[in-house]
Order: sequence, then structure tokens, then C-alpha cells
Amino acid sequence: MANIIMSKLAGKLDASVKKKAYVFLEKLSEDDTAPGLHIEPITNSADDKVRTGRVDQFLPGGAVQGAERW
Repeated sequence: MANIIMSKLAGKLDASVKKKAYVFLEKLSEDDTAPGLHIEPITNSADDKVRTGRVDQFLPGGAVQGAERW
């Protein structure tokens, strides 16, 4: 299961974006291997455990780190 950390900036998001972000994080906390999340490694990352996800077609998700199976 993924560890989820929200930035203080999350409180400043537009309401529609915030709702989508929370739905994404909810799905992530339920199953971080779900194909609909599009969790992918970051090229040339300093830490090979860091991943990105996609909130929707236009919004990239934050970095996700720490799943031992990655």
C-alpha cells in the first residue's frame, strides 16, 4: 500500500481539481497497482522507488514513493 502525503498547497487548489485529486488519492490508497492510475517510474529519478500518477487526462499526480514491490 502506498504512503500518501499531501502538501500544504493542496488547500489552495480549485475545488474541481481538489475533488479529482482526492478521488485519485482514495483509489491509490485502496490499490496502488490499479491500472487506471497509470503509476509509472520517473525517468532519471534520483530514487528508483519514486513514481508518478495521473489524476485525469490533463492533471499529473504527485510523486509516489515506497512500495516495496516496485
